[in-house]
Amino acid sequence: MIRLISTSAVDQHQRRQISLAIVMPVKEMLVVHRKIGHNALSLAKPCPINNSMPLVRHIPLPTFDSLSDQGQEVLTLSRALKQDIRELHIGLLNMMPDAALRVTEQQFMRLIGNSNQIAQLYVHPFQIPGLQREGSAKRYVEQYYETFDKMKEEGLDALVITGANPQFPTLDQEPFWEPLQQVIAWAFENVTSVLCSCLATHALVKYLYGIERQPLPKKKWGVYSHRIAPNGHPLLRG
Repeated sequence: MIRLISTSAVDQHQRRQISLAIVMPVKEMLVVHRKIGHNALSLAKPCPINNSMPLVRHIPLPTFDSLSDQGQEVLTLSRALKQDIRELHIGLLNMMPDAALRVTEQQFMRLIGNSNQIAQLYVHPFQIPGLQREGSAKRYVEQYYETFDKMKEEGLDALVITGANPQFPTLDQEPFWEPLQQVIAWAFENVTSVLCSCLATHALVKYLYGIERQPLPKKKWGVYSHRIAPNGHPLLRG
């Protein structure tokens, strides 16, 4: 089951658009991607591997090896630099807890690698302060992940923000809330498309609109009464 929320950013002059998604298990997941050269987003089923453009192995991230072993096309940086194909640089702020860190990274990178047929895809995993890491996960992040400062310096075409494991009743009590606000504020002004998963969706809605999460007595999921506004939104075509 997909629950997908989309909202256009307030700054219509700059024609920025932000998508918010609550992501289902990966077997049921659809890919959200931005059409190059158009201010539009669309939904598509994951492309067959042999029809997708490759991820570029621009850093020594072990996930590239795992995906390559599974049949995903992964291009070496030396080969990528010889091709006259547009680059897309996508930030991946992975806030998932240690036990889910690497599997989440792999799932999103697989989906990103299958989402576009006319670009080379450079994925930049990064972290922010306030995310508690221990043991092998901490060493992994320190060795392979980049910093938000580097993202700001080099720029991004798109940004994915994963969910996180909340430890407190409200988001503003979380140690990562202040750094996450800085990421959202920067992305709102400097990144064309932002995709938020799970808790990151709540964080973006709170930051932009002041809407708080509402605790429920039990988990609620399903298809709900709704209305489409505005009509003709590209995310809802078909």
